Order: sequence, then structure tokens, then C-alpha cells
Amino acid sequence: MKMNFIINLFHEHAASQPFRLNSPHTDYMVRMRTTWMRDNLFLLLKAACHQVTTRGAARATDRVGVHGAQALALLALQEQPGCTVTQLADILGLRMSAAATLVQRLVRDGLVQRAPSERDGRAVLLHLSAEGKNAAEGAAALIDDFAQLLRRGFDDDELAVVERFLNHALEAL
Repeated sequence: MKMNFIINLFHEHAASQPFRLNSPHTDYMVRMRTTWMRDNLFLLLKAACHQVTTRGAARATDRVGVHGAQALALLALQEQPGCTVTQLADILGLRMSAAATLVQRLVRDGLVQRAPSERDGRAVLLHLSAEGKNAAEGAAALIDDFAQLLRRGFDDDELAVVERFLNHALEAL
């Protein structure tokens, strides 16, 4: 089984596009590529998650013009138009305060519009603006590109094992 794919997740793609992230964590993967880390599946998964998250967020900003968390919020609102901030927080797995701040930024940037609920005068419903719909479509295309990149070099049987492992990790931890 090709477990090294996690370490080299974006190696080929990253080599063709410079990775710009001004952070002391930029070289995280380089520092973590030690024998003990490669032999520990938990640490390997943590390192891969970190790399996918940081590089994915940076590419979302470069290509779509929104940060990674904003892109996920836009995708959630595309799937669940008219949800509340509380519902969005639940969908994204965020604390209410983080979701409220995220929504404030999306509204400020003209990507999301707030509208009062006709059924509950206290509730405020969230909808994508035209610009937000365009950004959500760009984010969806970016995620599709990432999925293709991750699948490259693996057959369906290998991907089924990876999927089963990741689902197990979600349930076990």
C-alpha cells in the first residue's frame, strides 16, 4: 500500500507552483519528515492534515480570493441557502463566536447577504450574493482539483482502503 502518498500529497503540484505562506509553520512538513514520524500513523496523518489545510487555504486565497474557512462557508451556504449563523456553525463545526465573525467578514466583503426570517422575526437567514455564488463555484472547482490531485496514481481498490481508513479515523477518535 502506498502510504507515502500522504507525505508527498502536494509535492508534485507544489513544485510547479511556489508556495507562499509567511509563517514559521511553512517548513512543518520538512521538519516532521523523520523516521519516527513516518512510522507513526497518527503523526503522519496529523502532518498530512496540516499540509492539506495550509496549502489548500493558501490556494483558495490565491485562486478564489477567499480564505479556506470562507470558501467552506460559501459552499455550505450554496448547499443550505437560508440557514442561520447557528446552523452554519453546526455545519462547519465552529463555535458560534467564530461563525459569527466569519459571517460578518463575508457580509462585509459582499459575498453573503442577511435577510430576516418570515417565520421567526428573531432569526436572520444567510444567502449568497451573486459574487458569493461565483466564489462558491470557484471553491468547488478548486476542491475538485484537489480531489483529482489526491487520487492521481492510485487505483480504485487503493482509494477504497484509504477512504475506509479515514472513515475509521473519524469514528475511532
